[in-house]
Amino acid sequence: MKKYYLKIIADNIYLQRGVDLPIAGFVAPRMIRAKNQDDAIALAKIKLLKEWKQTFNRDNKSGTPQLSIAQCQRIKNPLCRLQQSDEYIFYGSEDEKQAAIDNTGKAFARWFVIPSIGSVKQ
Repeated sequence: MKKYYLKIIADNIYLQRGVDLPIAGFVAPRMIRAKNQDDAIALAKIKLLKEWKQTFNRDNKSGTPQLSIAQCQRIKNPLCRLQQSDEYIFYGSEDEKQAAIDNTGKAFARWFVIPSIGSVKQ
């Protein structure tokens, strides 16, 4: 099984956060083991939707997020251990969204990767 790093963007959600502005979405960095890139993307999306339902959306008031992949790269570093990450970086504007996408990539830049076809470069 190969290791992959994904940045998943979830749009069109609504959470009440004590102010008048709803949260528009979140960025979720994930590491996953899979046979190939397509399997990694599918498995990551399934796991993220299950986490979302259990953690934030038990009563279905927030809606189901529309998921897109900002990055999917294979990790080549044999010393990198995969750990379950339940991190969600919420945003309310396009500027916050771009900052969250950029920040999730900083830690990953230190690892050895194999660029994959179809990965989004930003």
